[in-house]
Amino acid sequence: MPKSNRGLRSPSMKIIVAYPSLNSLGGAERLCMHVIKALRKRKYNVTLATLDKTNWVLLRKVFDESFRPDGEFYLLSRIPEIPTLTLRQAFVALSYALELFLITLKGNYDLLVNMGGEIMDSIGDMIYFNAIPLKLMHIYPQIQPRHNVQWRCYSRLYSLLTRNPL
Repeated sequence: MPKSNRGLRSPSMKIIVAYPSLNSLGGAERLCMHVIKALRKRKYNVTLATLDKTNWVLLRKVFDESFRPDGEFYLLSRIPEIPTLTLRQAFVALSYALELFLITLKGNYDLLVNMGGEIMDSIGDMIYFNAIPLKLMHIYPQIQPRHNVQWRCYSRLYSLLTRNPL
C-alpha cells in the first residue's frame, strides 16, 4: 500500500522506481525507462534506485532515448566482475534485496515500484514481474536456462531465504 493517503493524484508524490541495473540494456530496462517516463509525464517526483550507477550516455546511444528520473540512488558505482553466472546472480539478488530493504527502512517515499519482482517479490507497493520468480524456478525446470542441479539448488535455497515466516 502507498505510504500516503493522497492516492496517485498528487503531483508532489515521491515515487521510487527500483530495478537492479539499467546498464544491461535489454527489454526489461527499456520498460523501466518507460515507467519513469510515464510517471514523470504525470509530474510525479521519481527517483530511480539501482545497484549500480546508470550509464545514461550508453542508454541514449543504444535506445535512441532515455528518460531520466528526478533523482537517483545506487549502492555501487558499478557491479563488480564476478567470474561465474551463478555467483553473479546470487550477488545481484542479495544486493537488490538489501537495497529494497534499506529503501523501506528509510521510508522517504509515497510509493515504491519494484520492477525486479522476479528477484525480490515481497518488497514494494507495486511489483512488476518480468520473468518467473527465482524462488519458483525449481518448480519449472524446463524454463530455466540450464537444466541442472546447480540451478535447482540455487532456486530452492533462494525460496527458503525469502519465505514469509507468517
